Amino acid sequence: MAKDTETLYHEIKSAADIDAHLKENNTSFLDISFSDYINSLLKQKNMTIAEVQRKGRLTNYVYEIFNGTKMPMRNTAIQLCFGLALTTDEAQKLLRMAKTGELYARDRRDTILLYGLKEGLECASVNDMLDKNGMECIC
Repeated sequence: MAKDTETLYHEIKSAADIDAHLKENNTSFLDISFSDYINSLLKQKNMTIAEVQRKGRLTNYVYEIFNGTKMPMRNTAIQLCFGLALTTDEAQKLLRMAKTGELYARDRRDTILLYGLKEGLECASVNDMLDKNGMECIC
């Protein structure tokens, strides 16, 4: 049975043997690539890559992300979140899967991004809020 992340984290801190830890927890590790993950979201949301590209204000580079030949940088991963119209929880998982770091509520910029996701805002509106507060835009 798969263990939750917190349990795995505490176990690795006290593990004496990495090989034994990996073997014991084999079913708890993720077995899905980032491209497979975002393609499953695409299907779940009943969207096309072109729609995600338009809504997230992404370049054609997005096709390489969806086909698995490229991994997104953090801003691009955030644009994917807006393009896929993800909830805050879904966005945090996508950012973890992309290995770009979750949005951090103690960071002003990330707080604006979290607010935009929560409200279902478009990238342009979020960019306006970021710009108004003197912060780097996402696209």
